[in-house]
Amino acid sequence: MKVDIDYDLNGVSDWRGNRLFILLYSRIQSCSHQSFSLAYEIGYIIIHSLADDVAFENLEQNRILDSQANRFEQAFLFSAKAYSREIPSFRI
Repeated sequence: MKVDIDYDLNGVSDWRGNRLFILLYSRIQSCSHQSFSLAYEIGYIIIHSLADDVAFENLEQNRILDSQANRFEQAFLFSAKAYSREIPSFRI
């Protein structure tokens, strides 16, 4: 099967029935970039499940969803050590 690929994308995700498929393009070389792409797709799937269909038809709404998926990815991959340096601890 021949598929035209938009090279601005690093991966795609979609539900088929009750199965989730996440495809990462093999041209991604580094492990960190692959981790980013996978976490982004997971975030996008979560956010898509909460958004209505109208949001995907509106370019500005779609940009917001994309930004939220990026923020999810960053939080998901944020290490505990880095978190403890960045976020002060509070005692009650």
